[in-house]
Amino acid sequence: VFYAGLTCFRDARKRLWVGTEKGLLWLDEARDTLVEWLPLRNFFGTTDLLLDVRQMIENEEGMWIVTSRGLFLKKSAADEVTSIRQFEGQNLYHLYMDADRVFWLATRGGGMVQWDRKTNDTKRFTTAQGLSNNTVYAIFEDPNGYLWMSTNVGLNVLHKKNGAVQVFMTRDGLTNNEFNFASQLRMPDGRFLLGGLDGVVYTGSAHGWVEA
Repeated sequence: VFYAGLTCFRDARKRLWVGTEKGLLWLDEARDTLVEWLPLRNFFGTTDLLLDVRQMIENEEGMWIVTSRGLFLKKSAADEVTSIRQFEGQNLYHLYMDADRVFWLATRGGGMVQWDRKTNDTKRFTTAQGLSNNTVYAIFEDPNGYLWMSTNVGLNVLHKKNGAVQVFMTRDGLTNNEFNFASQLRMPDGRFLLGGLDGVVYTGSAHGWVEA
């Protein structure tokens, strides 16, 4: 018996993965059944794994697994998992990879973390750098190089080049300041949706964002 599913992802080998509140599953299509991926459970050495798997995303290194207890890498075609030391034990919600191999991670209570995969350097953005709240649920980049972040209090926009942050709240037209985790989607046309307590914000319009 598994807890509720949080996210789904189909990798480059066409395998379907399901992130749940108790770990990671994969679909055995030959048997038409979901099977627990044991390397992640075995990493923690417990028979009762409490682990939110919130996102899977792939690049040339393999499949990155974003969880409530850190960031993990499953190398392509390998049935093993590696924990990323910089993020061990951290409660993560979302990962965005930009074209320069810089990772941007949304955290619960720790703001947003910039991780340069090439140099291994990290930088953290919190309320001290202008964010409206330190719980960030999702991160997307628009064509102009701005990072849009849904948070627990407000919609934040970071200019990657100079670090300037702009905050949108109900005073700016949002119907509610609080967004949700596991409530984001990039559309085929490049726009993205960010879900909150009172509707959805989508960006990419001529006006920056629109409430729907």
